[in-house]
Amino acid sequence: MRGEIVCFVLGCIIPHSLLSQDLEKVLKSKPVEAHGSMQMQHMLNRRYGVADNNQMYNYVLSGNLNLKLFGVIDAPFQMLFSNMGSRFTQPTYNQTAFHPQYKWAKLHLGRIAVNWSPQTVGGHVFQGVASDLTPGNLTFSALYGRFQQAVSAPLDSVSGNVMPSYRRMGYGFRAGYRQKNTHMQATYFQATDDNGSLKIGPEMELKPLYNRVWGVLCDHVLFKKLMLHATWNRSFLIHDLHERQTASLKQHYMGSVTWQGQKYQWNVTYEHTDPDYRTLGAYYFNNDMENVSVGGNVQALKGKLNLSGQAGLQRDNLDNRKSSSMRRWVYSLQVQCRLSKSSMLSGSYSSFTSFTNTRPFTDYLQPSNPMLAWDTLNFREISESGNVQLSLPMPKWGKWQGSFSGNGLWQRNAGAYGSKSDFYNTGIGLLGMHSGSGASLSLQMNAGHNMAGVVNVKNMGPVFSCSLPLMDKKLKTTFSWSHIVSQIINQRKTMQSLRFQLSRQWKIQSLQAMFQVQQSQGRGFLQATVGYQVVVK
Repeated sequence: MRGEIVCFVLGCIIPHSLLSQDLEKVLKSKPVEAHGSMQMQHMLNRRYGVADNNQMYNYVLSGNLNLKLFGVIDAPFQMLFSNMGSRFTQPTYNQTAFHPQYKWAKLHLGRIAVNWSPQTVGGHVFQGVASDLTPGNLTFSALYGRFQQAVSAPLDSVSGNVMPSYRRMGYGFRAGYRQKNTHMQATYFQATDDNGSLKIGPEMELKPLYNRVWGVLCDHVLFKKLMLHATWNRSFLIHDLHERQTASLKQHYMGSVTWQGQKYQWNVTYEHTDPDYRTLGAYYFNNDMENVSVGGNVQALKGKLNLSGQAGLQRDNLDNRKSSSMRRWVYSLQVQCRLSKSSMLSGSYSSFTSFTNTRPFTDYLQPSNPMLAWDTLNFREISESGNVQLSLPMPKWGKWQGSFSGNGLWQRNAGAYGSKSDFYNTGIGLLGMHSGSGASLSLQMNAGHNMAGVVNVKNMGPVFSCSLPLMDKKLKTTFSWSHIVSQIINQRKTMQSLRFQLSRQWKIQSLQAMFQVQQSQGRGFLQATVGYQVVVK
């Protein structure tokens, strides 16, 4: 009897998005489960030194409730009521999906998406059916459905902005084998536009498409240390089914070699994607790109020192047909050193450089004239960054344990004609923790300097905070104070901030109260907030 009720509910109410449902789990779950929360907040705001047209007092009552039916169906409800407006939302089921599962067999029905690979079928939403079978070391997947519906714009559009499209149907298969050291996979996908699904005039430049994609993937481990990876994909695309000679055959391939040692690792990767590579099973993907990268990491001094780095070159315009070409270098270095059991020193540096060379249009008319190179636009962009962090313990004083921390950050962005911007930020801090009461004290000093062209911004100041649990650590109190001095070109400003906060937690209830004052150049604001929350489990 219960199984019949479950089938009836699943058939009548299928939500917007569901994860995989195990039918055995559905039959064992509770018919209805509810959880949510309700919050009430009172806010008092007061500005001084400037005109304030906002309301001084505001309140917000908000809540959310989620009903879970048979462990798989979610029905969320939300509501908000305040003196500034109200809102209520309830679940809508205009996009449905159902994912029944039994042991190693899984079925997907409705409006779904699968992700086989970015170059074959990569997350494209379609209306149809898909399946995944994983018996033992074998894997089988299949899909069939409508990837695009027929739309005649602007007749079928309220706004008139919808682009026309043919009805597109597609299907695909994927088979694979996986064991301890080997993984092999083959993929086939095909999609076709129905040129009879749309009556379109000759003034609309819309052509029906046809696409076939093959893909092969192989991973293998040799000698328990050498990891090999290879991927090859080929896409055959007819750009107009009315004129089948308008076709292209493009490919993508990638290979990598990784040597994994006990305390080190090295890797080399090469990737190539033909210009205009396209598959109708994905929305977005990179093409016309070649990447070469090498990297690795090393552990030394019994694991106390870790070094890692990566360097690569990326370029486009592989067929030399574009009017501009791009070449980009990327490299990075990270160092991490453990000085003692509770102290750490780390640093990193990375550089990103790209070159763009744009040829003049006359280069196509007189390609043999070397003087035309003078008219070539050279654009160079560099982004560099580095940071260092230090953490040291301090001597113990009774039940107080302290620590010292320091950090520094530098970043540079450079563009054309010598323009650049530099950003520096440093900070040091002291932190103390009391093991008995759970109290904590923190004092930090921060400084920053931003130089971008003629704009020069400096800021510096301390930040102090303390926390003290009360009532057997059930009531938490926090106090913080900051004083920031900023200088923009020749103007100097100061800003002070004071905050006090209380919080109390029960089993399903919590209470928060906060008072804050901020002042800058005779202007500021006061803010007080009291909030109460109840959680339904």
